[in-house]
Amino acid sequence: MANAIPECRSLELHQIKIDDLLTMSGQPGPLPEKLELPPTRIEECANFFMAYAVCVDVFLETHWFEANARHFLLANKSLLAQVSTFLDSFMEKKWTTNPECVPAMESRESRIIWDTMALCREAQAQNTNSDGKIVPEDPELTLAVNRLKVFEALVTGVTLRTNPTSAPEYAGDDSTWVPTGLAQQLKRSEMKFWDAIGQYLVITDDMPECNVLRDLALMDARAHLDMIENRDVVYSIAVIRHISRFQPRKVKNLPPSTDEKDVSAKLYVATKFIEEERDGKATNQVIRRLCAQLLRWWEKPENM
Repeated sequence: MANAIPECRSLELHQIKIDDLLTMSGQPGPLPEKLELPPTRIEECANFFMAYAVCVDVFLETHWFEANARHFLLANKSLLAQVSTFLDSFMEKKWTTNPECVPAMESRESRIIWDTMALCREAQAQNTNSDGKIVPEDPELTLAVNRLKVFEALVTGVTLRTNPTSAPEYAGDDSTWVPTGLAQQLKRSEMKFWDAIGQYLVITDDMPECNVLRDLALMDARAHLDMIENRDVVYSIAVIRHISRFQPRKVKNLPPSTDEKDVSAKLYVATKFIEEERDGKATNQVIRRLCAQLLRWWEKPENM
């Protein structure tokens, strides 16, 4: 699939640091020094923040952030300051009075979203009791950490040594956590989707038939999309990475077709979908902002 389009055959996969991706709209500007927030303001920030935390759960298909992220936000002064500063701009509707501030607001929102996602890593690092011993980890926390690792590797263009989302079956030590019946079937499909994306990311260019293996991994992921938005987003990003090496604009005159047998059509559909999510079709702001930042990167002059 990756070599089927002439313009893509000589392209090298572009990589990017996550911090550079988050600030693709522009630098958000410095935070106030020694920002001390009163309890009422902290509560306002926490309530505003939770809208993002819930959306992160939806995006990663977890049940950890809504229940736990608030606690870690309150202990994270940097993230609190980010939220407070962004909330000021949001409440003042600065984008209507000063359009020049929009890029900075977009970058700050991107940072808030990513730092919210990264709270699961902070929680995992603190996963010890008062004696310093590691305590059994919440299975939902494990899912969050592993899926974030896969998503970060996917969007930054790197490969992984091992697949952190490898999970042939859905199971856990706590029997009350394991769904049954239809819920188990849905969860198994969810796990297989993330397993396939993780498998795609461990395939390196020096492996025999690497492109065939990647094609197979993406076919497996596609089989478990289940018309779920976040999976469509992740899969589309993987398709764009695989076919165009994150340079879809270098492929001119893509056919407006949905024929899955046509590689050019695959790239067209994936790119169009990410564009539509950015332009307002996304059902939550986390997806919309992530898609917007990726498109800004892909549309830089050197990627056109």
